[in-house]
Amino acid sequence: METIDEQLVSTQFMEDPFPVYRRLQEEAPVYWSDAWDCWLLTRFEHVDEAIRSPARFQNRVYATWMEAIPEENRQELSSFADYWTTSGFSQQDPPDHTRIRRLVAKALTPDSLARMRKRVEALADSLLDEVTETGRTDLPPDFAVPLPAIAVSELVGLPPEERVQFREWTNQYLEFLGPGGLDVDVMRRSQAGLMSLRGWLLDLLEERRSNPTGDVLSSLVAADEAGDVMSADELVSTCVDLVTGGDDTTTNMLGNGMMALLDHPDQLELLRDDPGLTRDAVEELVRYECPFQMVFRLTTTEVEIDGTVIPEGQVVRLILGAANRDPQQFENPDSIDIERGNIRHLGFGFGTHYCVGQVLARSELQVSFERLLRRLPNVRLAGTPVRLPSVGPRGFTSLPLAFDPTPRTFAAH
Repeated sequence: METIDEQLVSTQFMEDPFPVYRRLQEEAPVYWSDAWDCWLLTRFEHVDEAIRSPARFQNRVYATWMEAIPEENRQELSSFADYWTTSGFSQQDPPDHTRIRRLVAKALTPDSLARMRKRVEALADSLLDEVTETGRTDLPPDFAVPLPAIAVSELVGLPPEERVQFREWTNQYLEFLGPGGLDVDVMRRSQAGLMSLRGWLLDLLEERRSNPTGDVLSSLVAADEAGDVMSADELVSTCVDLVTGGDDTTTNMLGNGMMALLDHPDQLELLRDDPGLTRDAVEELVRYECPFQMVFRLTTTEVEIDGTVIPEGQVVRLILGAANRDPQQFENPDSIDIERGNIRHLGFGFGTHYCVGQVLARSELQVSFERLLRRLPNVRLAGTPVRLPSVGPRGFTSLPLAFDPTPRTFAAH
């Protein structure tokens, strides 16, 4: 039998990590991985406790990676290292995280989110209008990628003609997170993407100072001018975090959720017959296969969990995907039950770092699944799905579907 570390670096793990998660929960719920060079926590109670304990499990893991940059490369990568060490909404801890989160929450007003839900409904209909007569679609490129990308870009205030360029720069800038460690060549490419993003966003922010338009960028600039100050890098990284968090994660969740429903046809039919279950269904689908499977933390002190001592200064991966399928927390965790009710999952994080864009994400998912099941009758798999080659973000690059063709019933928006 393969060792756990051998399984963690296998292609099979990227396709289906859940058997390995279960093995970890049963054999080594607090596990040191030589393959991943960190500790892994997989039980719900342990992951939940770590997320709720920022004093013991610090968020600023990336700063430790920056400190490991070889001396001969530090000068050329100084901009990248400074950014990941001192800036950024997602990698901050209180009190800086609290300050930035408060400003972001003020920008995401209930009125703006309500308007965005209407926009998402129109976008979903418009995208589906393009395929309903054909009887075939590939969900990611035809629907799951463009819908959240357009929605969150409009909410934040990014020029529509530059969305593709923004996505390319963002993917380049985030590339170094893929290996989960230090790779100087990858960091060079990521730094180039970051510098391009930074210059572009700073120009947009400066434009909003002169011509506010009511979007999130304008709100952040207004808050800055009112004395709720963020540094230039904090403004830039917050915008990047908002867009990437509201874009890729929703894209991946749409693919994961549709595949889960196809694998559970009784639940698909139940949801199609009773759209009133959509809100609970989204929570269950996020529990079942969340779009980001793990987050990193750094221990600030020696921590004992389930009889195992994790020393101070250790990187810990909190495996959200495993915790959400912990049989000690959920009955029949490897099946979906959209009538489960009272689902307390960790798919959007929890505590201090609870996803600030979760209201928009939930709205997009609820609208999308309602529209997809209503407008794609007898939807079914029509080819081989292609998974993202990743152990962190979990989703599909291709999910070919067939359905019974119907006439176009909605005008393009």
